[in-house]
Amino acid sequence: MIIAWSLTDWIIYGSQWVQRAVYATMESAMWTPPKEGETVSHAQRRTMIASTLITAYSAFLFTIFGEWMGLGALSSKSALLVTLLIWGAFVVPFVMLDRLYFRMGTRYAVLQLVSWMFKIAIATLIFSLRT
Repeated sequence: MIIAWSLTDWIIYGSQWVQRAVYATMESAMWTPPKEGETVSHAQRRTMIASTLITAYSAFLFTIFGEWMGLGALSSKSALLVTLLIWGAFVVPFVMLDRLYFRMGTRYAVLQLVSWMFKIAIATLIFSLRT
């Protein structure tokens, strides 16, 4: 799960389209500035390490959730329905709230919605294919 989610992040967020169409249009104030005496590349590396740890933590918790909820007993079709329910109940409201309260661009909000849809779909399909 951790590997699948990390690869999904790297593929989606690291694509050339995202670099040009999303990141290039974002205000520089959106990004976390380097700490005093820190280079920009070191700050980016620190952020990447933290985001990988957060992704690993999230994937671990989703694995526990999936085991507890019995996602392994689902068919692939039911797993995709569960994906839509989880995505609609949790991801969409949180991304929309972030969009309302913070200077998050529409493209970045859509990027987050798509990314989380893929991550949850991959996770539920992994559970359904295990049996």
